[in-house]
Amino acid sequence: VAAANFLAIAHGRLDEHAEAEKVLLKALEIEPNSVPVLLNLANTQARSRKFDKAIENLERVLAVQPNNVKALGMITSLELTLQRPERTRERVNNVLANEPDPSAELLLLDARVKRSFGEFSAAAEVFKRLIERHGSRIEWRRDLARSYFQAEQNQQAIQVLTEITATNDARPSDFIQLAQVYEAARDRRGAKEAVRDALDLSPAYPLARLLDVKYLLFDQEVTVARERFDKLMADSPNRELPELMSVEGAILMLEGKVVESITRFERVYELEPTGQRAIDVAKAYASNGQPNKALNVLETRLNNNPQENNVKFVLADAHWKTGSTQKAVEHYRELLANQPSNPIILNNLAAVLTESAPAQALEYIERAYEQAPNAPSVLDTYAGLLISQNQFDRAKQMINKALEIAPGDNSVLFRNLQLLIQLGEYRAAEPIFKKIDAAELTDDQRAQLKTIAQALD
Repeated sequence: VAAANFLAIAHGRLDEHAEAEKVLLKALEIEPNSVPVLLNLANTQARSRKFDKAIENLERVLAVQPNNVKALGMITSLELTLQRPERTRERVNNVLANEPDPSAELLLLDARVKRSFGEFSAAAEVFKRLIERHGSRIEWRRDLARSYFQAEQNQQAIQVLTEITATNDARPSDFIQLAQVYEAARDRRGAKEAVRDALDLSPAYPLARLLDVKYLLFDQEVTVARERFDKLMADSPNRELPELMSVEGAILMLEGKVVESITRFERVYELEPTGQRAIDVAKAYASNGQPNKALNVLETRLNNNPQENNVKFVLADAHWKTGSTQKAVEHYRELLANQPSNPIILNNLAAVLTESAPAQALEYIERAYEQAPNAPSVLDTYAGLLISQNQFDRAKQMINKALEIAPGDNSVLFRNLQLLIQLGEYRAAEPIFKKIDAAELTDDQRAQLKTIAQALD
């Protein structure tokens, strides 16, 4: 049996999967419950895309060795590929229930399953447990930071990444991840500093140079951005790299060359026909005042690729912003069916339903708050819903908590201003009013801000 197993491995290395499977099946006739042979057979069948047969043989392994982490890992990968997350969760939970001191491999599986359900806060807790029990490996700390980021627990992510970037093991990509978290926390200064640190560590690091250009564009420093981008392009062996062309599209847009910009984004989409590139084209159309074309790009993409949740999310957001709330709700609910604990989806669904279905909105925002109690966006939506129901004291608690976490968050500042005006506290509202950047508000919020300005006068 052992010799047959080795022979099958040799066939597998030559991509002779059919021959390998024949050898392994004969070996099982001699020893039906051989775990090494069953694992090898499952791996061979998975490579041949015989996923159900592979799962069947992995289940035979687990019948013999219920806690076999290798079999669990393989079956988890297959079932997630086949979009059967519930069965995967059940398997892992059953093993964990009988393991008072789970191995690192088992905890990693648990975290992976939780992530597949969008339970990022719970995944972060698993990574914390993993680090506490099995040591502070830097890769696990990176996973912890990533899970915090996905759960919108940005301050915790910043803390972990700041610790990582202070070590000798820090990579330029760690600083880039830190920049992305700062950006999500609406701390652009921190994001820029992180990019600068990445460039100090590795001046030629292309992604850091690219982000440096992007931040110059955010600051409307188009001329400097163009100079640095042209230098980056000169150093690039391939001028048609999608990421480079995408940034050039943004530069052209700010240079007022709108048609060229859209053409560039469309070319990027041709080279890399992904959901994200379709989103970029749609945003270019929207920036050019062509919302219907933007929606058409997203809807066409989604019709052909219904599994692309990132496109569905942007389309839902676009429908919401253009007033098609029913379509937005439909898309958000479809997303929620796949990720029932995702705080971002729950939060947006609550925000869309605040006026039309406040009872449902309250249910969604409470679930979002349970998953991400420190996310400023969740606290902001929660506060808005509470204000609409005249629960001013609790709304104030949510706003104060959000401001402690993100003092300069424009949306939360605006929510605080709304509350103070509604309570008639005009004197307290005046300094808040001065802090708000109207350019970062929605059209509806800007209209409300004008009304508030008149009230303060």
